[in-house]
Amino acid sequence: MTNSKMKLVGFLALFAMVLMAGCNSFKSPAETLNVAFTALKTNDLKLFKKSLTGAALQKFGNRTAMQMLDSNITRFELSMGTMNEMDYNPYVIDKPSCQHGCSTHAERHYSVEILGHAAPGIVSAPNPRVLMTATMLCTSDANGSPDSISCKISDIEEVPVIGDL
Repeated sequence: MTNSKMKLVGFLALFAMVLMAGCNSFKSPAETLNVAFTALKTNDLKLFKKSLTGAALQKFGNRTAMQMLDSNITRFELSMGTMNEMDYNPYVIDKPSCQHGCSTHAERHYSVEILGHAAPGIVSAPNPRVLMTATMLCTSDANGSPDSISCKISDIEEVPVIGDL
C-alpha cells in the first residue's frame, strides 16, 4: 500500500471514529436521554452507565437492574415529556491557592418526564403515559459555554403502571 493510500485509510478511520463519538452526545438532557434509550434498546451496559451518575448509577448501573428497567418499558416507544428546571447553582472550584486560576462552574437540575407511547400494534390507554421521571444534572462553566456542558441522569423514579397493557 502506498504512503498516500495509508494516509487516506488513516484519515477515513479517524473521521469514522469522530462521527461515531458524536453520536453519543451528553450536551443536553434530550441528548443524554437519547443515549440512554439507545443503550437500553441495544443492551449496552457500558454506554448506559455513561449516561448515569449518582443515585441512578447506583440503582441501575449493573446489567440486572438495567435489564429489569428495560423489561418494564420494552412495550413502549419512549419520548421526552415535560422538562422543568429545578434549580441552578453556580459555584467555584477552589484549586489550592488558585495558582492556575480559579474555575467557576454551574449546575442545573432538571426534572424530565419519560413518556411511553404504545408500540405499533398494541392498544393502550392512556397513550402516551408517564413511565418514569428522570432527574438530570447538567454541569457547565459559569458562562454556559456549549463545549463545557455535560448532562447525566442523576435519578430515575419509576411510575407504577396500573392495569394490563
